[in-house]
Formats: sequence, C-alpha cells, structure tokens
Amino acid sequence: MTPDPCPTVRPNLTTRRTNAMTPRISTLFRAVAAAAALALVMLVGAPAASAAPKLDMGPSTGLKDGQKVTVKVSGFEPNLKNIAVGQCKEVQKGPSDCNLKGGATFRNADANGAIADVTITLAEKFGAIDCTKETCVVAAAPLPTTSPADVVAANTASVKISFGGGGEDKQASDDTAAAPPATNPAPTAPESNNAGALPKTGGADSMPVLLMAAGALLMGGLGVLLILPGRRRQGVGA
Repeated sequence: MTPDPCPTVRPNLTTRRTNAMTPRISTLFRAVAAAAALALVMLVGAPAASAAPKLDMGPSTGLKDGQKVTVKVSGFEPNLKNIAVGQCKEVQKGPSDCNLKGGATFRNADANGAIADVTITLAEKFGAIDCTKETCVVAAAPLPTTSPADVVAANTASVKISFGGGGEDKQASDDTAAAPPATNPAPTAPESNNAGALPKTGGADSMPVLLMAAGALLMGGLGVLLILPGRRRQGVGA
C-alpha cells in the first residue's frame, strides 16, 4: 500500500483550545488591570482631607468660660466669600446652635486662600447649648446658601473644644502621686503621649490607608489573573 504523500495533519485539540483562549485571557487581563487602575485613581485622587483648610486656635482643651481665642485659618479656595467663623454645636441646624454673641463673624479669603484672624469669646453655655454636656467646635466654613455643597464640604475646618481647666490632667497627676513606687512601672498608655497635642484638621494620616487599600485592590486583581490561566489549563486537560 502506497503511503499518502500528503497526509492530513490533525491539529492538537489542546493547542487549538489554548490558542482560542489566549485572546479571552488577554481581554480579561486588560479589563481587570483597567478596573484596578481606575479604582486606584479614585481612591488616591479623591478629594483628600489634607487639602482642606487648616484651623489653628491654640489649646482646645481645658478652656475657661469667657476665654478669648484668636482663630487663624488658611487653605481656603482663593477669593472665597462669606466664610463664617465662630463657636458652634458640632452638628448645627440653625443660627441658634452657634455662639453669636461670642464674636462670630464673616471673612472673605484672599488670593492665597487665607482669611484675616478672628478673635472670639468662648462660652460654656449659649442659648440652649451646653458645651459641658455636648460636643462644641470652633469652625470656619462658607455659607451653604451662597456656595454649592461641594464647595462647602471642601472648605470646612473645625476643631473640637472642651471646657474644664484641665481637670483630667489634674486627676491623672493626683493618681500618680498617690500610687506607691514600683520597681517595674507599667507602660504608659499611648493616648497619654498625645494628651497635650493640638488636634489635626487635615487628613494626611488617611493617605497611607488609601494607598494600602488601593494596593490591596490592585494585587487582588493581579491575583485573579494569575489563577485564571491555571484553571483554564486544568479545564483543557480534562
């Protein structure tokens, strides 16, 4: 029997299936990579709290009723108008939630986003608000009636305040004095190291969290890409 000079070559079924899946895997790779990159941009590129105005009023705890403080704020949108500055309840519903008699006023930001200093007189109680029982703040923000909501959100700064003349610090000192000397003193709680630190109005500390979350999302997408080809090959071999 004479052999066929042109035998029919049957393509390997596994090779054909692998080649057919290659475009799909490539497309999936691009889709997952694009989604991960977009999520990374949205997380890192979102309006960060670190870009918000910075409010400085000096010490914000152990305050006294009638104490005067000078409020300095910078970082507003350049030339922003009608920025209210004063002492208020943390969650305000209207003018009655602010200490209007304490010198609350309006300022306009200059070309650099700064406003002139404002001196206000703090009060433990004003109207129906008792700052010894509920949270009060010294804040600066544009009026919602004259600025869009996104502008107000991006140009608001506040610092929580508390009254009491440092009673907590005094109590801690008394407890320390009364305690007997110890050979191996217990470690100090981390919070006490920052007891005298001024509060931060920026959000720079949250940036590492955003970067970590974005990195985890990106790595998760790449992990999916690494797992899928293996599963595809197992399906082909079966």
